[in-house]
Amino acid sequence: MTSSITAGGAIGRKAKEEAAARKALTLARRKARSHHSSLLAVVEGVAEQHFLEALRPTLRAKRCNLSLVQAGGAERMRHALAKSKPETYDHVLLMMDADQPAVVRALRQVADDHHHHMVVSQPCFERTLWDILAVGGPSGVVGPFPALTGTARSPKQIFKEHFSCHAHELDWNYLLRSGRQPGPFASSDDIMGRLARHPALAPLWEKLR
Repeated sequence: MTSSITAGGAIGRKAKEEAAARKALTLARRKARSHHSSLLAVVEGVAEQHFLEALRPTLRAKRCNLSLVQAGGAERMRHALAKSKPETYDHVLLMMDADQPAVVRALRQVADDHHHHMVVSQPCFERTLWDILAVGGPSGVVGPFPALTGTARSPKQIFKEHFSCHAHELDWNYLLRSGRQPGPFASSDDIMGRLARHPALAPLWEKLR
C-alpha cells in the first residue's frame, strides 16, 4: 500500500514538473514574441509591394513583423489604412506617388496626426527606388548605379533601359551577389543599408534598430 502511494506521489510530482516546464516554455516564447516590433505598410502600387516583399527576410531578422497592404491606387489608400487597424501596430509606413496632390495632402494629415511614416515618390516610385539603390553615403558618392541628376529622361525610362523591365518586374536576385549571377549588392542587408540612408526612410529605419 505504501509503495503504491509513493509511486503515485512520484508520478504526480513528475506531472507537475512537466506542466511547470511547459508553462515556462510558453512564457518564454510569449516573452520572445513581445520583443518583436510590428510594421504595417500600406502602399499604392505593385512596385512598392514587391520592393517591401524583397526586404521581408531582413526585417524578420531585425525582429520586425511586416504586414503589407497593396491598396491598388492612391485614392484607395485611406480606406485600406483605416481597415487595417493601424493603431494595433508599432510602426506604420505609407508609400505613394505624388501625382494626386489632394490625396497626398489628406494622407499627409493622417500621417502627421498619428506619427506614421510616409514616402511620397516624385514623380514615381522608380525615382525613389533608384535613389535607394544609387545612394552612397554622407559624402554624396553614388553607388553602383548612376545618379539621375542632369538628365531629361524620366526615371521610368532610365530604369527600364538599365534593367530591361519595370520596377514591379525587377528580379531582386539580380541585385544580389549569388552563384553565377553576381549583382552589385552582397545581401539584402546591403540594400537595407542604402535604404537606411535614404532621407525619406531613414527615420523609420532608425526606429527598427
